[in-house]
Amino acid sequence: MTTLTRPVDRREFTYQGQRYAYEPNTLRFHPLDRDNERLARHLNEADRLHTGSREVPRGGISFITLNVAHDCNMACPYCFAKQGLYGGRERKLMDAASARKSVDWLFDQAGEKPEVYLRFLGGEPLMNVPVIREAARYAEEKAERTGKRVYMSINTNGTLFNAEIRQLLIDHRMTVSISMDGTQAAHDTFRIFRNGRGTHGAVVRNIQRFLEIDPCTMINATLTASNMDVDEYAEHFRGLGIQLIRYALVGTAVPEIAVAQEEKLAHLLAAYDRLAVSYRNQLLKGDVWYLADFYKYFDNFRNLEKRHNRCGAGTAYVNVDVDGNVNLCHRFTTDGTQRVGSIDRKTVDVPLGIRRREQGDPTSASVPSGPEVSQLTGQPGVRALKLLGDAEKPKGNAVPAHLHKQLDGTPFFEQTDSTAGVKNANVCSGCDIRYVCGGSCFHDGEILYGDLFGGPDGFKCEVDRHLSKISMWLLDTIFDHDPGLLTRLDELHLRSQQHHAE
Repeated sequence: MTTLTRPVDRREFTYQGQRYAYEPNTLRFHPLDRDNERLARHLNEADRLHTGSREVPRGGISFITLNVAHDCNMACPYCFAKQGLYGGRERKLMDAASARKSVDWLFDQAGEKPEVYLRFLGGEPLMNVPVIREAARYAEEKAERTGKRVYMSINTNGTLFNAEIRQLLIDHRMTVSISMDGTQAAHDTFRIFRNGRGTHGAVVRNIQRFLEIDPCTMINATLTASNMDVDEYAEHFRGLGIQLIRYALVGTAVPEIAVAQEEKLAHLLAAYDRLAVSYRNQLLKGDVWYLADFYKYFDNFRNLEKRHNRCGAGTAYVNVDVDGNVNLCHRFTTDGTQRVGSIDRKTVDVPLGIRRREQGDPTSASVPSGPEVSQLTGQPGVRALKLLGDAEKPKGNAVPAHLHKQLDGTPFFEQTDSTAGVKNANVCSGCDIRYVCGGSCFHDGEILYGDLFGGPDGFKCEVDRHLSKISMWLLDTIFDHDPGLLTRLDELHLRSQQHHAE
């Protein structure tokens, strides 16, 4: 097996007609055809600050999604929760005792961490308002006794609203995140009631009610092969008064739903380009709103902060299902393959590789392989890796499932099957944004390759790579025009963090 090498110390790329140089190992970047003195000074200061060390509060899991309802009034075909049932045979709501015990478990797990995050999830969580109220009340009492701060949010499909819901959100200062996929045509493609009727009209009617309670109500939009016009959807959301927006590619291996074809990918990236230009123009005119997709890598590039893992699943975050089972994340709850504990137990049995893995390393003794992967997934998986030379291209009309490229467009290897357990074959180690995105998603590895460490979804990689370019281009523009815009964006980001703790 050929050993993968790290990317070169410097890359050059062009975005929106601007040429940039980027250093994968330091995350520094700068425009090539002109100087941006304010950006250079800022990065020099960030570099100086990184010479010091920051004390991180000791503790473990400080964020849970609490499934108060394995039930839903909708039947979305792409739903990771299988229409809210999470693979179960019966619809079920969490009881108050289990909710209180889940809160106790969260506070115990957090250790010395000063903040805990509790997000109510379903199915549709607003089908169980009494238990949400009891859990929220109990969490607030617990926070006051322990001296911690608790942030509570709710992820809803936006179709339900009444006086009881309104009072719940007001009484407990709960932030709201609504799942909405775009314009009526885009949204109603998959987001449907059980009778097959689209839900866009119901969501639009309720958005103003949610905004009256939480002006920073956030929209979460799922992108599929059928809805990718992010610029059009952003304009729609903004017209409804939304300030916080986040897009996410659907997590599925179903080819009709996933963005997993070259022409679909090209369509999406072109839409992001149109949105980037529009977003920049609005910012420069003082119309400041938050798009998580563009902001999410700002801290990496402006503060030179490296990510060594994609997310905190199993280390800072877990999901608790309606029966009190603890799962690696909410996406694993349906199949039950990554059940790592219970609210009846203090310990969390997270696989060693997840706790230690640094995805930027070409090899690591802590990355599970062989029997360990087999025990986790029930199958060893087929593994294949092919290095590509700078000039080598796929032969014929066949397009590989995953053709990984650098920022300058150079392919560095083709992944056709899982690379889990193959020595010197960590896909992410050869990538020049490995310290930006942090690596591959465990759930993607399982659904695409049959194991947690099978590697990333190459189409999602291409989107992340493109968003990295957009982030650097936007930061260059902001520092050149008005760095004060970042303060306003940071404030909105803090609001978004109450929806999505990391």
